[in-house]
Amino acid sequence: MNGTNTTNEAESLNNFLSGYNVAGLILKNLNYDYSSNLDYHFDECFYDNFKQYVTTMTTINSNLSIGLYVNASNMIFYTNNQLSPDWFQFSVLNDIMQYYIIGFDKFNPCNECFKGGIVPNSNVAKSNNSLSSFASALRISPIAKKKIYLEFLASPIANDSTTEVLPTCCVTYKKFCEGDHYNLFWCADNSDSFYDKGKFAREIQAQGIVTKYIDTIDPTAKCECNSDKFITFSMMLRGFLCTAPITDCTKLNSISLT
Repeated sequence: MNGTNTTNEAESLNNFLSGYNVAGLILKNLNYDYSSNLDYHFDECFYDNFKQYVTTMTTINSNLSIGLYVNASNMIFYTNNQLSPDWFQFSVLNDIMQYYIIGFDKFNPCNECFKGGIVPNSNVAKSNNSLSSFASALRISPIAKKKIYLEFLASPIANDSTTEVLPTCCVTYKKFCEGDHYNLFWCADNSDSFYDKGKFAREIQAQGIVTKYIDTIDPTAKCECNSDKFITFSMMLRGFLCTAPITDCTKLNSISLT
């Protein structure tokens, strides 16, 4: 990437965005995934080029906030393997990124050990991936703590072993609450778990929470939670705001976490 290419791309993107009410961009898939056995490493010019790209983007459009997606399980792994050259150099990134979105995609496998959700509060079944271990990794990470937001999935997850292929729009609490066979092999948080995730984000002083696939939580209010189509987001938000939890949503209260 050179200066001319960067400027051309920034101008083209700015022209495209000018027709929409877009306030920011999240740059994703820049994680070096330790679990993928990649045969390459970060290029030594990566940070110079990346800094140039972000700086050019914000110069052309000063109203655009640019953030970086960070994988939570990668953060735990690289905190325990600090000599690896493949983790983000936050000492460089903190000066140019306006925020970080820390996501928990594929944090653990969906199987019998994680029927209560793949992001548990404490370690489960020999897995080191939990909110507790993430908090420990975050404490010693040089990432700018005042720039982080936590992203949580607000829908169930299909069991890794299932052969049934379902589009994202079908893996919802609507389906779960209808009581069909899906709830037998999906991993799903209950109301307490969602509340705890919001509370956790507040306790580590995250700037906010991001809810992934918010429009597919319970689109037809089948969970019968005061007709709230975004009920699991509401549960997390209550936790983040330190207000009383939602306790009258029977179908989501009764999900077993064992």
